[in-house]
Amino acid sequence: TFGIPSTTLWQRAHRLGIDTPKKDGPTKSWSDESLNNALEALRTGTISANKASKAFGIPSSTLYKIARREGIRLAAPFNASPTTWSPADLDRALEAIRSGQTSVQRASTEFGIPTGTLYGRCKREGIELSRSNPTPWSEDAMTEALEAVR
Repeated sequence: TFGIPSTTLWQRAHRLGIDTPKKDGPTKSWSDESLNNALEALRTGTISANKASKAFGIPSSTLYKIARREGIRLAAPFNASPTTWSPADLDRALEAIRSGQTSVQRASTEFGIPTGTLYGRCKREGIELSRSNPTPWSEDAMTEALEAVR
């Protein structure tokens, strides 16, 4: 009703410490035993995270998160192709974005680096991205929506 994507609204509410209603129902459909079996299979490298997810009935996002927390190195997917860009290309692209000479989209095209990679690196390195495209909602609409969530 406010023209704000629900994920944007929930993220902003969470950041402001506003409790958001949780879904009713069971929180997980898998057992600790199946999780431990899946993690052991990942540790030994006998199965990929996606296959373990299906085999043990655990959401892949949950499995990735727990594996990362436990320091389990996941095997690279067999279909992963090597990057076509070098670390030097990435450094030059980030510098161009940081200095305001170019946008992420243009740097992606110019240096042959996926936009997702560039956005992720910009976020990790604290590079402020220009807001030349304004959001389709006003701050007043956001404030009103957050009040409705409270």
